[in-house]
Amino acid sequence: MLQGEREDLVRSNERLMELIQQSNDIFFMQDVDGRILHFSWLHAPEHGISPADLIGKGVDALLPDDLSAQHMSWVRSVISERKNACYDLDIELGGVHHTFSVTLAPYTGTDGALIGVVGSARDTTEIRRQRIACRQMAWEVDQWKGLVSNVSHELRTPLQPLIGYLGILADDPEYYGLKGETEKYLRTCLECARQEQAVVERMVKLSLVMTDHIELAIQDIHLRSLINSIISRGGYESEAEIENEIPENAHIWGDPDLLYQALESLISNAVKYNEPPKKVWIRYAGSNNNHYIMVCDNGIGIPADIIGSIFGPLFIGGTQETSHNCVHSGLGLAIAIKYVRLHGGEISVTSEVGEGSTFTIRIPKEA
Repeated sequence: MLQGEREDLVRSNERLMELIQQSNDIFFMQDVDGRILHFSWLHAPEHGISPADLIGKGVDALLPDDLSAQHMSWVRSVISERKNACYDLDIELGGVHHTFSVTLAPYTGTDGALIGVVGSARDTTEIRRQRIACRQMAWEVDQWKGLVSNVSHELRTPLQPLIGYLGILADDPEYYGLKGETEKYLRTCLECARQEQAVVERMVKLSLVMTDHIELAIQDIHLRSLINSIISRGGYESEAEIENEIPENAHIWGDPDLLYQALESLISNAVKYNEPPKKVWIRYAGSNNNHYIMVCDNGIGIPADIIGSIFGPLFIGGTQETSHNCVHSGLGLAIAIKYVRLHGGEISVTSEVGEGSTFTIRIPKEA
């Protein structure tokens, strides 16, 4: 029995040593005098370090004098207080600055006598860089939000009185002595100012959506009911013939508010960019790995040369007559694709000019 237990311990020790030798971390042992009893590091050869040559030597054979003294002060503290300790070691390897997070613990034999310390060191240089980059990114996002707020205020301020005064004149042009061409030009100016105001508001909304961190409230969604609520709240049935072909048993895990906005944008566009008789179909298909939700229409279609650009923020179509509407479409689609991507999915589109378009949302089932 004892022989069997010994063999099990030997095998366990061998497996442990294999794991240690394959790890990116440094593992070492030192006796009470600071001599190295064990040293293993997968990347040691890359830095000209021979673990075998370090055995029996002091840590000054590995580290510069100042860092060796720093390390040994921690070793003595662990030995005297019999407590674990952690500290950061900054060192240059191959001309590159590295930071190692070092952990030390007292090491005793089977009789309870103190042998020395056992330790590990993990290179946290990249983690630090990532943290710095994240802080920098957070700062830049805050700066961007402030810029958006200031710019939107500067753009809104002159538009509000302009629209207000133009509206007063347009409501009663005869009172102000406006007739004929003058009244026509005035109303054109008012419409342009209102369009500009709508673009500013959508720019602000899009900027905030794109920079804000969004936490998903994942829950089970009855897809047919979600589509029905979009159709009824939007009043789309009064503008087009809409067929909700989603099966009753179709369910999807996701954030209902975000998927509502994404699908509402697609359905709204399918109705808006259409010509009588307007028809829209909402369909569903599933595979082993994905949900597919299709919004199909018999509308005006999208030219092949711009179909790859319609999801871009502030996409503007090629004609003056449709530029404002395309701006609206581009903002809606840019927001829609962000919300779908938050679910791990994508939106694709197929279209024929004069025949209609099909927008397909793909969402992984495990999302």
